[in-house]
Amino acid sequence: QFAGDLHDSSVAAAKLKNLDFIPGAAELGDFDPTSTAIALSPADAGDLLRFNPASAWAHALRAASYRARGDLDAAIADYSETLRIDPGYFAIHYERGILYRMKGDRERAIADLREARQRYPYYAIAAQRELQALGAEPAANTGLLDLLK
Repeated sequence: QFAGDLHDSSVAAAKLKNLDFIPGAAELGDFDPTSTAIALSPADAGDLLRFNPASAWAHALRAASYRARGDLDAAIADYSETLRIDPGYFAIHYERGILYRMKGDRERAIADLREARQRYPYYAIAAQRELQALGAEPAANTGLLDLLK
C-alpha cells in the first residue's frame, strides 16, 4: 500500500505544481533522484514513459532503478536515451561512466568520465578519481587543480 500511496502522491504533486519531473518531496515539489527512485520500480518508470516517452528525467529515473537492481545494460541504455533527449542532462555522463567501468568497458568509461569532469564541476573530483583508478590520468591532481581555477 505504501508504494502505491507514494506513487500517487508524487504524481499528484507533479500535476499540482505543473512539474515535468516526479518530485522527491511532494510538499516542496523538488527533485531528488535517490528518494524518487526508491518509490519506483522499472515498471513504474515505464508507466511514466508511456505518458511522456520524450522525458529525459523519466529515462534517467528508470536508469537509476535498473542500476539499483543490477541491470547495468538496461541502465546504460536509459542513460544513453536521456542524453539523446537532453545532451546536457545533469551528471548522466558521470553515472553512465561508472556503469561502463563496472562492466569493464574502459574506453567508454574514460570518455564519459572526462565529459562529466568537464561539464559538471560538482563531479570533477569524483570523475578525476575514477579516471585515475582506470589509469587514464596521472595520480597527481595537477590537472584537476587547473580545472578548479
